[in-house]
Amino acid sequence: MTDRPNIILGTAHLADPDTFWGQSDEHILEAFSILKKHGHSKLDSAVAYAGSEDKLGSLAAGTAHGLTIDTKWRGGWAIEEADHSAKGILAVAEQSLYHLRVSQVDVFYLHAPSYKTPFEETLAGVDAAYRAGIFRRFGLSNFSMKDVQRIYDICKKNNYVLPSVYQGNYSAITRKAEEELFPLLRKLGVAFYAYSPIAGGFLAKSAAQIRAGGTRFSPDQMYGLYHHMYVKDALLNALDDWEGIAAREGISRAELAYRWIVHHSELKGSYADGAVVGASRPSQLEETLSFCDGGPLTDAAVEGIQAIWDKVKDCAPIDNYQAVRGLENRR
Repeated sequence: MTDRPNIILGTAHLADPDTFWGQSDEHILEAFSILKKHGHSKLDSAVAYAGSEDKLGSLAAGTAHGLTIDTKWRGGWAIEEADHSAKGILAVAEQSLYHLRVSQVDVFYLHAPSYKTPFEETLAGVDAAYRAGIFRRFGLSNFSMKDVQRIYDICKKNNYVLPSVYQGNYSAITRKAEEELFPLLRKLGVAFYAYSPIAGGFLAKSAAQIRAGGTRFSPDQMYGLYHHMYVKDALLNALDDWEGIAAREGISRAELAYRWIVHHSELKGSYADGAVVGASRPSQLEETLSFCDGGPLTDAAVEGIQAIWDKVKDCAPIDNYQAVRGLENRR
């Protein structure tokens, strides 16, 4: 019996007119079919994913296509001053349902911490949205271990809906969550959903490709976010070791990353954990889901990946939110 994590399709770029997805709704509908063919039925959306909620709503993803949808309020990702009051949170949760054209979402997340409004006030709004039937489960994303505990304690004290899902950065080279966050989540009964399971595509590329530029890891792409997170000597050197392991396994670098996350990471289906995957087109989604369907890696490969982590853990990034804060502090 397997203990594989659930697979969730990320929708950050589905409504972007500059991507393949944005060229035709038929491409997105094909992705829905591929997802269901592989036995999966969940989509990950967010207010911060420009147009994602509206696009999923217009395509009846959560109704006619029978897919389950999670979404996120911006929280600390808000570009402008946002209303994190109880009334404000209830309003944005209602807006998400309106855009998605569903009566309820599964997980409603706070996408990142915001400290401009007391957590107590924000959580009162989250609970009001829960009592109104807007979502089934409450989630946190990009929060520190200390903030997770604090939020849990506030919810417990006030008889609010407790957080039961956490979405965070996790891959073979971003494993800091294993040290303290995972043990806390297990103690609290909170599932972990991993985003960036192939490190934003870093584990699918060679060091030479990264150094050559012209990718999302270049300093002039994505506001320099991925460059800041991943373009470090130790991580680039690790890509050579990564490529060697993949070659010995007879698989691609990307497949190595996905099969590690499914079979050898801390993610477990028995804890209701999941991995959020992305794709640039339907054919890539088909390939990715086939990788996830593959079997465990050899012991030698697992040991090699552990050796890589031992080399890079001191410089590995925590998550996207912390990386953005680091970039802002540099300016």
